[in-house]
Amino acid sequence: MRSTHRERRERESARRGTTALVTAAALLFALPACSSGLPVTTRERAFAGPTITIDSTGPKHTVIVTAPTAGYLVSLDDVRDRMGGREALISVRPPDPRFVVAQVLTTHRLGTDVASTTPLDVFARVLPRDSRENVEYVLAGTTERPAPAN
Repeated sequence: MRSTHRERRERESARRGTTALVTAAALLFALPACSSGLPVTTRERAFAGPTITIDSTGPKHTVIVTAPTAGYLVSLDDVRDRMGGREALISVRPPDPRFVVAQVLTTHRLGTDVASTTPLDVFARVLPRDSRENVEYVLAGTTERPAPAN
């Protein structure tokens, strides 16, 4: 009876060890799939999407996206520091093709927390309506750099 009890404990211990090993391996392989990494930006090609301008007349920069029709979704994904200024990351999603939308120019205004005196680069990307891809952002607009102080 004693050896049976010992054998049972050894089997349970081995089973727990195997379960822990399989769980650790699953987490190790799943970890890279969960990380999206930092957004990638490029200045190498032109932005192929709705017109994007920057309004710097107020105390903070405002990004203005002029969509060709109603139904576009526009979001300010991030504003981050860069050398000599800041950059805003914008996602633009076209209207859902299942619905009819008005064929009128539509203006979207996105407020930022960036002072108008700080240089701002706007990077944008156009994504399919339901996409979760991590598509790179393309330079879509920039403010003029302030003149250097003498």
